[in-house]
Amino acid sequence: MNEWFEAEQHAEQAHKYYEAGQWEKALNALQRALSCNPAQAEWHYGLGLVLEELERYEEATVSFRDALALQGDDIDTLLHLSRCYLQLDRPRSAIKHLQTVNQIDADCEAGYCYRILAYAQLGDHDMAEQMFYMARQIEEECPSCYDHIAQSLTQIGQFDKAIWCWEQCLEIDPHFPDAYANLATTYWNKGLHARAHSYFLRQLREDPGDLQTLVNLGILLSEMGKHNEAREKFKHALELDPAQAQARLHLGEISLIAGHLDAAESELQVAQRLDDTLPCVRLGMARIETRRGNLQHARLLLREELNLNNHTDQQKVDIARLMVELRMAEPALKLLTPILHESALTLDRRTLSHAYLTRGVARVLLDDRGHGISDLKLSLSFDGQNTLAMHNLVLAYLEIGETRKAKFWLIQALKLKPNNGSLKQLRLRILITAVTHHYRKGIQKIAQTFRRIFPHWS
Repeated sequence: MNEWFEAEQHAEQAHKYYEAGQWEKALNALQRALSCNPAQAEWHYGLGLVLEELERYEEATVSFRDALALQGDDIDTLLHLSRCYLQLDRPRSAIKHLQTVNQIDADCEAGYCYRILAYAQLGDHDMAEQMFYMARQIEEECPSCYDHIAQSLTQIGQFDKAIWCWEQCLEIDPHFPDAYANLATTYWNKGLHARAHSYFLRQLREDPGDLQTLVNLGILLSEMGKHNEAREKFKHALELDPAQAQARLHLGEISLIAGHLDAAESELQVAQRLDDTLPCVRLGMARIETRRGNLQHARLLLREELNLNNHTDQQKVDIARLMVELRMAEPALKLLTPILHESALTLDRRTLSHAYLTRGVARVLLDDRGHGISDLKLSLSFDGQNTLAMHNLVLAYLEIGETRKAKFWLIQALKLKPNNGSLKQLRLRILITAVTHHYRKGIQKIAQTFRRIFPHWS
């Protein structure tokens, strides 16, 4: 009896710690309570809640399942278990338990609300939309529903609809977690950098310690060419968390842009020590080795980078661009083709332009000039001012002797960059090619005439 009484005391203390947000103390108290009396479903449920707050989702699922085993199906427990499965990217398990929720109570809006996110994770966006409308029949103004369907919409490239949904979410709850950050990212995907910048700042006003937003804002600023401002954001992130490997990676990239190779290498080495599986660290090192002329080592680093197999589509495009520069055309083509077939709707126009440009150059290098030229033109359909695509079109047409088409694309490029040195060199190359071609045709005509006049000499 004394042991059970002691367990009750631990459980009561755990409740107080939980209410005060003292998660570790609540965890210890509940573990002591359960060690004395493991047959209490409520305590297993409470332990699951604490573990969920500590973002220890795998352990939380065990506690919630233990609670269900003792008390049978309970809606709150099933909902929390499903939320943990969603955090663990196990949507099928979440859907199974959420269906049970709505079998118990068909009017439980949360059962449909979380299924929106679960189906979005599965890539079944039609079912996500269906769950959204079913949830709204029960609860017209649920900010989480708008948030979840917006996440689904961004995955299929419907950015304007996603923006509208997050705006609705904020109308209902002006402080909804991460809504401003999600709006920023969506505007960024649309290529609207200034709007993205303003929403990242609003997110930081909501949550000044939001490390991921600080890092993302730094990346955006770097992309906008504001490298000094970007550097400050990354340094601020490191002040909040010295083990922030992403911030180290991007500081290294800024040093590389500035041509400070040793400083860049130092930052990237720290990033790798902090997180050996962080994407693009080896890509950065490969860029450094390329600048130093160590091309074989750069290729080796790129292969190591690919072996991580944890990259976003944008990162894969960046890897492929360096591969093409290093004449690794075949692996670059293999990397890009699935992205352009399966993910084209979700990539921003600038990234698509770079992807088609890179694949086009890879195909030309592999002597598939017809498809290469098609890709280079597709690149321009997404970014009409991509002079690098025009440059490569000139080269491709010169290789097949189409000097008129080469001249056309050179003129288009020079309109955008009239003082570009490499384009001026291409003009000379076209002239030489045209003269050579004209000379060869002249020689051929003379030879044909000679054979007609002196047929017995041929």
